[in-house]
Amino acid sequence: MSAAFGFRKLSIADGPDRNKVIVTAERVVLGLREFKFDDVSVTIDLAAKGEDGLDFGTKVNNAWYQFGLTTDVSGNEVRGLAVKDGSAIKFPPGKTAFELCHFGRVNGSGDLYRISNAPDDDWFFYKEALFAGDFLALNGGTATVFTAVPGLTAFLPPGCRRALFMGDVRRTAVGAQGLHIRETGSGVTLDAGARVMHGNSKQVGNLFLARVSPAQAMEYALETPGTAFINGVAYELKR
Repeated sequence: MSAAFGFRKLSIADGPDRNKVIVTAERVVLGLREFKFDDVSVTIDLAAKGEDGLDFGTKVNNAWYQFGLTTDVSGNEVRGLAVKDGSAIKFPPGKTAFELCHFGRVNGSGDLYRISNAPDDDWFFYKEALFAGDFLALNGGTATVFTAVPGLTAFLPPGCRRALFMGDVRRTAVGAQGLHIRETGSGVTLDAGARVMHGNSKQVGNLFLARVSPAQAMEYALETPGTAFINGVAYELKR
């Protein structure tokens, strides 16, 4: 993301309803002419169109949106804009610059997922029920060789390379049980220390940090027969 140059004390917060997100910053620099704005607070509403809303069309469920700030050729004002990820930006009349602030995910019910973020912090924690829905990435996995963890792109935004997960393993055989995690494509083996939890209890659990591929993909493997569960908690997105 280019926001490392364009923003100071940037923070992303929940709006007053599930269509809105609030972008605040102590300093914003926009456009090729580097227009500067201080003490910015903009509410972007996916139910609205144009400035401070969606650039065109209507909100789509189960999709990621880019949230950014725009200005005009003279730098007269700063406004918000939402753009469906992967779509070309359609600027509101008079606006010519777009600086990406963050991404937001609309779930299957048409609601933006809620997050918690501190100013200039690269970590975003979900404020949702994490044991179900899109956040339950692995529900009873049994693979003892590295196998893809499905569904990570439902809660890890484009550009994410590290995330925090909750996991637990329930053994179905006698002896210790462990869970190994690796970034897809890394070539890490079960003998290379990719273990994120281990124990002799019938059920073991842990919070763990994991790196994912550029396509937000990772793999898991159990040491002995059992079942594994993995939930998303938070993600890092460098700004």
